[in-house]
Amino acid sequence: MQKSPELNRRLGRMIRLIRQEKGMTLEKLAEKSLITPKHLSSIERGKTSLSVVNLLLIEKGLGMKKPGAIYTGDLLELYEHLNKYVYDPDQADK
Repeated sequence: MQKSPELNRRLGRMIRLIRQEKGMTLEKLAEKSLITPKHLSSIERGKTSLSVVNLLLIEKGLGMKKPGAIYTGDLLELYEHLNKYVYDPDQADK
């Protein structure tokens, strides 16, 4: 399965924004999320696909109570993007 660079970038930007709003360093969030700072940095830059497990760990590290809350965009837009990605991966990031 191919990666979805635009979704990776979006989630990474959102994680970084929330972390910075909470005044947390990358190292502190990595520690609370049980992942390495290098891996978290790669996620925040959109260079690494984010597993559901890591997303949940990061949300917990950020003190978020509701699973999936990190994605604050339009859920319909996310669904449409993922649907296009699943059925036509070559067109998903265009």
